[in-house]
Amino acid sequence: MKLAEQLQSSKRLASQQFVPIAADLLDNAAACDLVARSVEAFGRLDIIVNNAGWTRVVQADDIEGLDNEMISKTVRMKIDVPLCLLRAARPHLEQSGAGQLINITSVAGIAAKGSSIVYAAANAALSNLTRSLARALAPKIRVNAVAPGFVETGFAWPKDGKVKAHVAQRNHIARTVEADEVAEVVRFLVCDAPAITGEEIAIDGGIGRLGVR
Repeated sequence: MKLAEQLQSSKRLASQQFVPIAADLLDNAAACDLVARSVEAFGRLDIIVNNAGWTRVVQADDIEGLDNEMISKTVRMKIDVPLCLLRAARPHLEQSGAGQLINITSVAGIAAKGSSIVYAAANAALSNLTRSLARALAPKIRVNAVAPGFVETGFAWPKDGKVKAHVAQRNHIARTVEADEVAEVVRFLVCDAPAITGEEIAIDGGIGRLGVR
């Protein structure tokens, strides 16, 4: 709830209506309750952004380091959780008239490398799921994905600047992507892209398409 408390005290969001709700998304009942409480708070549900994730850094050739618990948690966060939330939210999203599902994937799923090969595979699976759901839920619900490259948030690597500097030397914008820039692409899909569905937008400073600078 620490982040929720920070948001509540933010002057930037002082005029906005939002309700912070903590939930263990690996608990199906808690995930369903999250949807129910959101609808109760606002009277409707129009958009789900699946931004939850989990990883642990394991070198690509360290197959023995990929224990069952790590594999299960990584995959569940990227496949089970989005589907659980969707099952609970689908009636509300369809009733909305403009329902949207946005999955936050990763360029790790495109490049087949990242914090671990399991994390890369799980994000690739979520990319595939995005396209499948876009087809299955059309035309009532649009489904897209946003795939960030490295963003220095402390999610996988420590915020010591080393990975940040390495990425900035290799991509085509000479800096790393900021979290606000990822959020802006999500906002674009939600507000300004009614004809886009089934797409995955990479935000990685061009390194995925253009290679190393």
